[in-house]
Amino acid sequence: MTKQYLTAEQTTQEVIENWKKEHKKIFKYVTEDKQKTAYFKNPDVSAIEASSVIASTKPMQSNKLLAKACFLGGDTDVFEEPKYLLGLGKKLQGLVEVVEGELEEL
Repeated sequence: MTKQYLTAEQTTQEVIENWKKEHKKIFKYVTEDKQKTAYFKNPDVSAIEASSVIASTKPMQSNKLLAKACFLGGDTDVFEEPKYLLGLGKKLQGLVEVVEGELEEL
């Protein structure tokens, strides 16, 4: 069964505020040609791990897996059409939040 998503046109400010309550951070992606808009959340650990496992051998599949795991709504073409997925792939790492720290030998 295919999950039904809200289209970009159906994504209101109220929808975005509800997503923020549920997921904390929400990201809006607009293609350079302004033809497609999509909304994403941060990935969970399992999505990061799964995409990392296949990244070295199948980078496009890895990008698609990560995009689908984080996708909340908008135009699914951003991960279904190769020309859009290639552009999105460059931005996906921005969804992965990293906090660096210091490691000190005691």
